[in-house]
Amino acid sequence: MSRARVMVVLFSVIIFTGVGTSAQAHQRGGRTPEVIQGQMCGGVLPPCYVMMRESGGDPHIWNGGCYNGPCRRGTSTASGKWQFIRGTWANFVGYRNAADAPAYIQDQKARIVWNMGKGCSNWRAC
Repeated sequence: MSRARVMVVLFSVIIFTGVGTSAQAHQRGGRTPEVIQGQMCGGVLPPCYVMMRESGGDPHIWNGGCYNGPCRRGTSTASGKWQFIRGTWANFVGYRNAADAPAYIQDQKARIVWNMGKGCSNWRAC
C-alpha cells in the first residue's frame, strides 16, 4: 500500500472515529446526518442546503474558472461538493483541488472547516 493511501486511510479513521450513532450525535447536541442525491450532509457536516446550493451534491463539479494556475483576475478555484477554493483546501491529504478528491475526503475537510457550525461564514449559503 502506498504511503499516500495509508495516510488517507489513517486520516479517515481519525476524522470519523467518535462520530458514533445518530443517537450518540443527538446526545452531544449534533444532528443526524442525511443523504441527498447519494451524498452525506448535515450532522457534523455542513447542512444539506449548503451542499445543494454550492454544488447540487456533485463532488466533481468545477464552478471556478481556474483549474491549474496561474489564474486570471476574477476567476475562482472553487471546486467539489462543498466548493472549496484552493487556499482553503490547501492540498488537503495531497489533492490539489477539492474536485480531484473522493467525496469522503471532501467531507473530512468540510467537517473540519464547518467546526459544528462555527465555520458557517466559509460558505455564502450560510
